Amino acid sequence: RFHNNVISPWRRAPRRLDLGIAAAQQLWRRNLVRPTVLFASAQTFEAGDQLAAALRRRGVRVELFRPPAEGGFARILLRAGRLVYTRIHESSAQTGADAISVRELAERAAEPDVVSVEATDETVAPLVQFLTGSSSTDLSPAQEAVLPKVCSANHPAGMFDKRWQAEAAEKAGLTPPKTWSDLADVDTFPILVKPILGGGGEGIKLARSRVDLEEIIAAQASTDEPTYAQQFVTGRTIQVGGVAKAGIPIVISAYVGDPYPDSPFGQIGTFRLLDLPKEEAAVAALLEDTGYTGAFCVDLIQNETGQSWFLELNARIFGSWMGLQLAGVNFVGAYQYAFDIGEKPTESPRDYTTTFNLKHPDTHKPLPLAKAGLGRARTMARTIGIRGVALMTSDLLAHIRRIRSEGAKPAESTVPASPANRDARDVSE
Repeated sequence: RFHNNVISPWRRAPRRLDLGIAAAQQLWRRNLVRPTVLFASAQTFEAGDQLAAALRRRGVRVELFRPPAEGGFARILLRAGRLVYTRIHESSAQTGADAISVRELAERAAEPDVVSVEATDETVAPLVQFLTGSSSTDLSPAQEAVLPKVCSANHPAGMFDKRWQAEAAEKAGLTPPKTWSDLADVDTFPILVKPILGGGGEGIKLARSRVDLEEIIAAQASTDEPTYAQQFVTGRTIQVGGVAKAGIPIVISAYVGDPYPDSPFGQIGTFRLLDLPKEEAAVAALLEDTGYTGAFCVDLIQNETGQSWFLELNARIFGSWMGLQLAGVNFVGAYQYAFDIGEKPTESPRDYTTTFNLKHPDTHKPLPLAKAGLGRARTMARTIGIRGVALMTSDLLAHIRRIRSEGAKPAESTVPASPANRDARDVSE
């Protein structure tokens, strides 16, 4: 009895103490060392702001890297950003007024609380190059720790090289248009001349003939931006977006939208889900081959016969992710699960009939702009919370102020746009 009642409990006491300490440490980490997601952009990053607001509402720390704010109104917007971001890092003066210090961003990303880095293409591409250096097989321990947080894939640098993407897509069974690495070798027209790195439609130029191409080559002779040529294909542009974990889609769905008038090669202004299981399966096969983890958006062109052409893969947060969330795809829950900061989301009914407005309407009248902008914020409130709504309202006021100062409406693009997101445009002679 003495042994059972006194000796045995005493011997078990250290183990119970260890278990108690471990539980206390786990609770402390959960409450004080919360997981952090970093965002970085040298310009307006609405998609990142919205995701940051949604994650912070769910207990995730979010931090923003951006250039120094210049001007009184810019400082006001910076203060509004602090409603969403736990901390805002303004890059050091040595990096310039319109750039992000990739070294500072990498140093912060190396800390153990950071689980992911979301950045626009002009920041994430040089960041990956900085981390991989001259050889992706000879990385320091610090680089090896940071790189998966920026782009977790079998070939991180290739995920931002559109030529590599085309090769990977073809191996996965998708059909990319013909491409030329050397513009001098182009033998078919019309073509699109595109930056190898980047996205959002920036820097894309249409060449209908050899004369057009020579003008483009002459214009970019003074720059060091690498480009390539892609065969021009016509049809409607569709996207397949979602979140993947180790190459397996957690959520995935096809959708379509109209291009934003001020940026016919950029983000879409409206959003509607499509039921295209064949295209979704093809994109899933590409993701499996790449082993990618994170948010993704694949651009495809579908012609009247139903054939789909692969255009590019955007391995980052993308402007239309909110449309997926509003249409019943649990994008935020999938993102948390992908980076082990949340449970796997359950399936819910999807809305294939509603068209959602993702951008400001194409008007320069303040009252319709304000009404539509506040309506957008109210629609997204359940996802982004009051902090996100406040930031969207500040951005709306900035947009109204900007268009009033511009006066006349910008000239329309000389390239008519198909109902598409980025690259292919149905141009008629």
